[in-house]
Amino acid sequence: MTPAAIIKQASADGVNLALSPAGTIKATGEGAAVNRWIPILREHKPEIVAALQEAANAPDVFDFNPPGDPANDDEALQERAGNMTCKAIDDLREFFVERAGIFEFEAKLPQREAEREAGKAAYLLARTRGYSWIVLRAALPPALARDLPSGPGAVYGTPPWGLPRWTLTPAGQPVQQGAFRIEPLQ
Repeated sequence: MTPAAIIKQASADGVNLALSPAGTIKATGEGAAVNRWIPILREHKPEIVAALQEAANAPDVFDFNPPGDPANDDEALQERAGNMTCKAIDDLREFFVERAGIFEFEAKLPQREAEREAGKAAYLLARTRGYSWIVLRAALPPALARDLPSGPGAVYGTPPWGLPRWTLTPAGQPVQQGAFRIEPLQ
């Protein structure tokens, strides 16, 4: 098992692996899950530490190939993103999936429209956080990602699909933009 596969599978099992200040592996999560992973972590400790150090020193953007290079197609981007540990991609993907589910099941939007609205919201989050285009493309489904530039620069402007029509209230309820008003106190 490769270090990247161990890190990915441990994460899927609820175990977060990080470098401790001393340069060793710090495993956090539910005690039983962490205990299940300890033998594997001990067996592959040097490789995992090296992978975590490499991920900690890596920039938030991936190596970029020139436009027209086959390595820039959606499938290649997904594969490159899947082989690298990048918190920005995981955060955006989680944000997208959560929003798409809320818009589809709570706001009763069709799946395609819910995903497009979630994509718009993820775009704005990526712009706010200063993520690169390639991180955003890797986090979104290929149907949305293909409309985006593929360069390493920071996300800017408005989404090519327009601004979001839906958002969440502070209580987490979906609402159309402009439909939520706070009445003045009397």
